[in-house]
Amino acid sequence: MRYSTLLTLPCLTFALFSLAGGTQAPPGDPAALAVLKGHTDAVESVALSPDGSRIATACFDREVRLFDATTGAPLRTYGGEQGHKGQVLAVAFNARGDQLATGSADNSARVWDVPVSVPVKTIATSGPATRIVLAADGKTFAVASADGLVKVFLAGEEKGAIELKGHTGAVTHLALAGGAWVTAGADTTVRFWDAAGKQTAVRLAPGKLVGFAANANSGTLWLATADGRVQAWAVPPQPVVPMNVAILGSGRAVAALDVALKKGQPVPVVPSREWSATGPIAGLALSPDNTRLVTVGPGKECVSWQTGNGQKERAFEAGGDAAAAAFSKDGQRLAVAGADGTVRLFAVGDGKLVGSFPAGGPVSELAFHPTAPQLAGTQKNAATVWTVAFQPGQPLPPEFGRPLQSFPHPKGVASPLFSADGALLTAGEDSQVRRFRIASELPVKTLGHPTLVDAVAFDDTGTLLATGCHDGVLRIWDLPKNTPLKTISAHVVTMPQQVQHPIYAVLWSPDFKQVFTASYDKSIKLWDVASGNLVREFKAAPDPKPVEPKKDEPKDAKKDEKKDPPKKDEPKKEEPKDTGPPGHRDQVFTIALTKDGKFLASGSSDRTVKLWDVATGKVVREFANPDLKPTLPGEPAPSHPGWVQAVRFVPGDQFLVTAGAAPRGRSYLAVWNVATGQRVFGAERDLGAIRSLAVTADGTRLVLGCAPAKGKPDGEALVIKLPGK
Repeated sequence: MRYSTLLTLPCLTFALFSLAGGTQAPPGDPAALAVLKGHTDAVESVALSPDGSRIATACFDREVRLFDATTGAPLRTYGGEQGHKGQVLAVAFNARGDQLATGSADNSARVWDVPVSVPVKTIATSGPATRIVLAADGKTFAVASADGLVKVFLAGEEKGAIELKGHTGAVTHLALAGGAWVTAGADTTVRFWDAAGKQTAVRLAPGKLVGFAANANSGTLWLATADGRVQAWAVPPQPVVPMNVAILGSGRAVAALDVALKKGQPVPVVPSREWSATGPIAGLALSPDNTRLVTVGPGKECVSWQTGNGQKERAFEAGGDAAAAAFSKDGQRLAVAGADGTVRLFAVGDGKLVGSFPAGGPVSELAFHPTAPQLAGTQKNAATVWTVAFQPGQPLPPEFGRPLQSFPHPKGVASPLFSADGALLTAGEDSQVRRFRIASELPVKTLGHPTLVDAVAFDDTGTLLATGCHDGVLRIWDLPKNTPLKTISAHVVTMPQQVQHPIYAVLWSPDFKQVFTASYDKSIKLWDVASGNLVREFKAAPDPKPVEPKKDEPKDAKKDEKKDPPKKDEPKKEEPKDTGPPGHRDQVFTIALTKDGKFLASGSSDRTVKLWDVATGKVVREFANPDLKPTLPGEPAPSHPGWVQAVRFVPGDQFLVTAGAAPRGRSYLAVWNVATGQRVFGAERDLGAIRSLAVTADGTRLVLGCAPAKGKPDGEALVIKLPGK
């Protein structure tokens, strides 16, 4: 947007506040829509996720908190032993909204995962997905469908997927045993496939299957039928009449069996082991070391059996009728779910209950995370992940059983499965396999700095992070490599002596090829990321010239003037050219760009807000407060009664919101017409100084981060309506 166009922007007419004379609104307006509770000190920075659903707050209390933007409900706290050790000074979302970056007084910037319900990847299946099984490499997985097709995705990729065709009805069970994919379906057959997708054997199911279990490194397949029978099949399974022993039956029977096998027709199998669970069961769970098999049911019990001899070990109470069971990856814990909506965690060794928690409804299946103390479960139309961390012999922590993330599905969901990298896979009745990223509660990156980190900003890819440090250095970090890609001494003076001026704000250009920095040295600078070169400087105002006192004029002054007239050939001194409004006279705390990147707004401790032409580096607009007097002769009045600590454009760039401090420990909030520089709203508030500000994408609400108000120990973060909206 060019400056000439900017001047023609229409003014906004507010319903409650008149533009005439810049009328000041009542101090209490507008009321808070939500107060984000939990912090115990100044909220130094706030950020809105790109989709507007989350608010992140950074606080002097060393914590970062995540809130639901609609309800204000707390979602997650990043802190404690693994959190920042100093005041948190900055927070920013990446473009996808699935990560946060923070800067701190502990001389580090950190990157954190954000829980989101949007899948990282979706894979369409030919019919409703029923089961997912992971291969031993932790990446390859197979998906069974209700249309009878099974697809094997090598290394988890759609390209080169192998199709297993043969079932004439829905595939209801899927396993990997001894290097062979094993499937069972509504056509009452159990089929075996090699790694290339070739069918190697077809056998008759022993009855209506309700359980199917195997380990990739085991040559045994476990099956359970609805009547409570449990069978162990060797893989590959042997037919009921051995091919090479004719004496067990007539040669005709052997010949018929041989024909059936060659044609791929189903034949009965001799199980290597079989026992009865004495009642109907709902499923099976096999321990990672293959030594224990748990039957889900009968009734409220999940029963552990020794796989070697079929001996019953112990029962685990599920509360309601047992619905699901799963072993942890080390085989030391067993999670069971009952129809009453309760999930219980047991120690496998002694069978003692570790703890239980309500799942919010019946859970159909369970799965443990491969490395983290997390448990996933599927319910009617959602998958949920809970934290199940505890210390043996110690009281359960308050967060035990707390939902970490919930993943809604449009239709039914089944077969939760964690890949080796901790991603969650689900099978959907809507013919979709979804891959979700589970947000870690620990920092995924920690980037060391020599001193305080005041500013952080992601690029559009989320792989580069710009940080501004108290040492005056701008660093561009390559996050995948965890190393600085570029180090720029942006605000470091070397002559006559080295002085490091802190960087308070960093901001990417719209094309993400350049970065703006704002500093204690009163200037703003624009840097080329690829070369590290200075593109443009938005200079500070020159120091005001001292006013010399008038001296008494001597009596013979006029005579002296006559005696020494100016020489005729002496050139006239050129008047200094008008360079427009000056820059800032004190430290620059905050900057914001119009969407087209042509204009930059800035706020300073000199109490002014300025608008700059990015192409020239010149100030093109001052925002003078009609209630204040000029600080210097010939210059407009300051914008705020105190320091300006946050500036943000309202979407559309017609209006600018500014916030900061006011006298007597209060705050000041203002809205300005960008085209005219006229204030359309301005009010002091009974809050502590506003340290940070965010505007929702629809331009109707503001998020404010505040220092503690006078007489109050805690800072506040709150959501308010944009004044006048």
